[in-house]
Amino acid sequence: MQTSFQTPPANQPAPKLVRFLVKNAAIGFMVAAVFVGAILTFNIGNLGTVFDQSGVGIFAIALMTFMIGLTFASLQMGFAIMLAARNDDHDQDGPGDPVDAHDDMLRAGLQPLPMPAESKKSRR
Repeated sequence: MQTSFQTPPANQPAPKLVRFLVKNAAIGFMVAAVFVGAILTFNIGNLGTVFDQSGVGIFAIALMTFMIGLTFASLQMGFAIMLAARNDDHDQDGPGDPVDAHDDMLRAGLQPLPMPAESKKSRR
């Protein structure tokens, strides 16, 4: 049985979206490394001293950097995705025109459902 999924050739570049996400994740990890460096340099919460006196200080610093890096990388990717959508949005501010939305739905092959109108007497 043959699957429809095939491995891309090794010399093919990564898709633009993947490169975009990896680049922003790397930015998030770099910001996290600077953040952890500032925490240790300024000894915030006495963490620099605790890690220095601990036997597993290097492991703890690496783990803290990785965990904060995951958080900052996901935040950076989320910001980048949301701001990229804003750059592509050429519509006017505010809600769109309902007639345009209706036309778009018809072009997509969607049909409105007939709804019976309620009389004012039946609502009371």
